[in-house]
Amino acid sequence: MSKPFISICIITKDEEKHLLKTLEYLSKQSYWKENFEIIIVDWNSKDNTIKSADYFLNKEWITHTIVSEKNYENKRWWYNYGHSFARNVSIDLVSDKSKYVAQIDADCRADEKRLENLYEKIKSAENDEKIAWAGWPRLVETKWKISKFELMLNNYFCSYIMTLWNPAYCVRKWIKYIPSIAWYNSIYKVKIIKKYMFNTAYATFFDDIEINYRLSKDWYKFLYCSEAKIRHRLNETFWQFLKHMKKYWWWAAKMTKYYKAIPRLYVVLSLWYLLYTIALIPLLFWSWIFVLPYWLVFLLATAVFIENIKKTKSLISLWCYPLVFLHPLMYGLWFVKEFFKK
Repeated sequence: MSKPFISICIITKDEEKHLLKTLEYLSKQSYWKENFEIIIVDWNSKDNTIKSADYFLNKEWITHTIVSEKNYENKRWWYNYGHSFARNVSIDLVSDKSKYVAQIDADCRADEKRLENLYEKIKSAENDEKIAWAGWPRLVETKWKISKFELMLNNYFCSYIMTLWNPAYCVRKWIKYIPSIAWYNSIYKVKIIKKYMFNTAYATFFDDIEINYRLSKDWYKFLYCSEAKIRHRLNETFWQFLKHMKKYWWWAAKMTKYYKAIPRLYVVLSLWYLLYTIALIPLLFWSWIFVLPYWLVFLLATAVFIENIKKTKSLISLWCYPLVFLHPLMYGLWFVKEFFKK
């Protein structure tokens, strides 16, 4: 039986080196090449991202479309360049024969059966009009040439302990539905995504959470696909990681202002941690017992360190200690700063 046509959408900027590897793994998918296309929307790259990607896809005989975001003329209702605008452009360019759209980041290594597994999962709910997306989980990249520090950051970001065993970062086969799906490992029905589109007020970060929120408000559900695995790159330096997290929490605050509801548990935890830290110095005049919660944070950092060093086999995992102490504190600061910004 012939399988339906699927559009794979990628947005990228100055990702020539990483994108070619991503495309190489996509070219080895078990899903037949004749049944999918690749759409790349570029953020006006300064390197040879577009030329290199076009050369590779032509060589592999893969149907593809590559456009530059800044040169895309059919802007219609979009007004803000960024992730959401680029995703809307890619969705607007999907083939008329596409039944499903899959997305992947420009620096991900997809499992050989990733597209096949996503399709099988969404097909299982083909007749359920309230199933919008299927996807996840994200795993840590280990094959590409990455530094020990990047490996540590990846494992910290995807820590089972720090993420409270979030199914986005660990395979949990008994789960059927999840409240949200990240765009970097997802497949969704064309008719639904074309109806909702991404909100360009969220130029970067939280764009997937925002559209998932709107879909869930209309009673749509998301299928958890533990079989669809990708391995994701992260930041190569500590400062890149902080910059990335800073932007992420700016948009978390923006979404909270728009929807009048704090979207995630870790927002609440970070705010309490920030408030307690600010109050700690005057509290110490009363008793040293108020330092006790920080010993609990130290125990948490130790647990994360043990988890991390088992995976990295390197003492660079000691970075987990300052990260566990400072990361939520910076989250809280950035969130409050943006939340009360006019």
